Amino acid sequence: MVEALEVKNLTKVFQDRKVVDNLSFVVPQGEIFGFIGPNGSGKTTTIKMICGLLRPTEGTAVINGCDVVRQPKEVRRALGYMSQQFSLYPFLSVEQNIEFYGRLYGLTPACIQRRKQEMLELTGLEAYRQHEPRCLSGGWKQRLALACALVHEPSLLILDEPTAGVDPVARRALWDLIVILARAGKTFFVSTHSTEDVEQCHAVGYLHRGKLLALGTPQELRSLRALRQRHVRHLEVISSDPVAVLEYVRSKEHFFDASISGRGVHVQVSREVTLDAVETELGQAVAGVLEVHTFRPSLEDIFVTLTQLEESGLFGRSPAQVHEDSLGAAYLQTLSGKYFRYPVQ
Repeated sequence: MVEALEVKNLTKVFQDRKVVDNLSFVVPQGEIFGFIGPNGSGKTTTIKMICGLLRPTEGTAVINGCDVVRQPKEVRRALGYMSQQFSLYPFLSVEQNIEFYGRLYGLTPACIQRRKQEMLELTGLEAYRQHEPRCLSGGWKQRLALACALVHEPSLLILDEPTAGVDPVARRALWDLIVILARAGKTFFVSTHSTEDVEQCHAVGYLHRGKLLALGTPQELRSLRALRQRHVRHLEVISSDPVAVLEYVRSKEHFFDASISGRGVHVQVSREVTLDAVETELGQAVAGVLEVHTFRPSLEDIFVTLTQLEESGLFGRSPAQVHEDSLGAAYLQTLSGKYFRYPVQ
């Protein structure tokens, strides 16, 4: 398997604070890697180090066999970047923007014309080639940004929040294009806040306070809770007054966690507590409870739980160490090597 990106022990310290803490992962060629985490988790700093814009305090990032610190010119040729904020020139036309980026990467005039036409056809921008980007919708702007990032034929593309502010139809069209390119051999590193984006990825890394708390396929992460939290029962309470249910559940210690989702409230209790017992308790204590049933945790639930584990100091502790803790008994130990699709070296 060819490695498009290898990050090993990557660390960045600003003054006395570790912003990125010993990250290690591998992204094979032709795969889509999702990089998710809350604001301030270190995602942008990591991206800057991978792009060679920021020198690591420790560790390495290697793109197609080229070290980003020692071989910056080779890395720039292999790398395409699409920023979160639309950063193209609003008063140049669509095709002029693509031509400009081609010149920046040193392409010959003949190559620029060929690649420009290929990018216009690939992204569906042919009909808009004379339009200025400021006149385009968010979805078409993102397609143009992708076309400019692809014009020099990079092997690895870094996309920073590619679907931020994009409507659902445009988001799906953009992801269809990303998947097609990945099947053709392009590799994508996608930084995002969206669990919907994460579902499209071959593998996902969850970053919190500079630490990689989880790494695996979406299916592996989704199964993680069921495999590692045998003492937790996940329930959804459907109610005409979910706020009242949430307030009640959060006031009781035998409920580990709760959050509103539409008309329902997602609740976590010990497996020793039966579904009937919860239904009876809530039916007597809160008006408007219509139904209580089990549900499968979403990726968002998983990431929230991992964050709670880390912030409560329970992440990575063994079952024996945390068995008596209220959260520990619920969550047990977290990740082991068998759940890492790309094992940390």
